[in-house]
Amino acid sequence: MELTKLERLVLLNQYRILAKLEPDDSRNSEEACEILRNGYTLEYETLARHVDPDVSEEECREVRDILDMYRALKIARGDLPEGTFGEGDAAFPGFDGNNEPEHFAYAKFLMEIQNKWQESKQDPRNSHKPMLARYRSMLESWEESANKWELTAEDTARILSPKG
Repeated sequence: MELTKLERLVLLNQYRILAKLEPDDSRNSEEACEILRNGYTLEYETLARHVDPDVSEEECREVRDILDMYRALKIARGDLPEGTFGEGDAAFPGFDGNNEPEHFAYAKFLMEIQNKWQESKQDPRNSHKPMLARYRSMLESWEESANKWELTAEDTARILSPKG
């Protein structure tokens, strides 16, 4: 990680303020001040150790599309004749917290912090197994639907039986 002198100065001041606001954790703030004041570049990464890597726009859109697809399935479950597909088929299984952490965390953020996709909030969200390959296949099938928000029985059968 590289920091300009100005970025170091701004961060140094932030850590000085933090040391005053959180005296119980002032040792960490004082250490950060030393790192920044002296320009110990090898140590810069330690200042950001609690900051997760970026989640790309593509990954964010993919999570939103998956949640939308499950919303459409829940709508179809209410609109189509009983027995067309099971209630569990319309429940969002979630993402694997170990193998799909960015997707998992973003979905959790959307549902718990932004209060979006509330119809899936109570569904399981840590699938404990990788799900992206299945979801991507399902999304492909969902995209083939004439109207993604008014799914037919044929659409739901195609979506719920992903290829590969």
